[in-house]
Amino acid sequence: PGGWQSHHKLVEDGKWVETMTGCGKVLGWVEGEERFLFRSLAYSASVGRFEHSRLAKTLEACGEEMTQPTNESTVCMRRLANGITGEEDCLSLDIATSSVVYDYPAPVVAYIGGDEPGLAPSADLAYSQGVVFVSIQVRQGILGYLSHSALSDTEKPPVSGNYALNDLITALNWIKLNIRHFGGDPEQVTILGHKQGGSLATGLTLVQEARSLYHRLWLTGGSGNLDTISLEAASAQYDATVTKLCSMPDRDCLVEVGAFQFKL
Repeated sequence: PGGWQSHHKLVEDGKWVETMTGCGKVLGWVEGEERFLFRSLAYSASVGRFEHSRLAKTLEACGEEMTQPTNESTVCMRRLANGITGEEDCLSLDIATSSVVYDYPAPVVAYIGGDEPGLAPSADLAYSQGVVFVSIQVRQGILGYLSHSALSDTEKPPVSGNYALNDLITALNWIKLNIRHFGGDPEQVTILGHKQGGSLATGLTLVQEARSLYHRLWLTGGSGNLDTISLEAASAQYDATVTKLCSMPDRDCLVEVGAFQFKL
């Protein structure tokens, strides 16, 4: 009803703020006056390794109900100079906003970053710039891109790979469906891609079905040109890595091998 303000949605004596998604109530932290931060909101139903992400279609697929805000942001597994960091089960996003009501929805910035945690959006930045910041996590390295006949042969149609690109599309669909509950305008979504996030967003421009999910792109530090290759060429490209992990490559072996053994 008219007249609702963000302070009407504060709970726990103003420590938390609540709003709704297609999977029900979610809770975020109150970081100051009109400064709200929601961490680790799942945008996909639970999927296994080398399965494409998808929106939850039922309450059962939504997973457990959120009973309190998450303290930390989820980071997808990746290899850095000092070793492997992050989690494999990571299909989530953070939202920083100054409003959780529907009047005067703000533009949305969907951020896909590199490895610099200091560049992650904050509630202060969302407030000062008058936008809703969404930081999206997608799968990295082989977990995000492996295309090989050992996987394709078990699929109908027989395809594999581009899991990270599909993660981004799923996240953008989630934003389109839910971002009004966080004070955002789903028709004004700018994708901000940095480094590998910029390269991934460049790939997104090749997906015709995704054109309605964003309004603008702002890309820095990524690859300006991406070559497309056939499934057979991709399989040959990864063959040495797959054979090293599994002497008789098949999906079951690739799913069961420890994630740390992949050259992420």
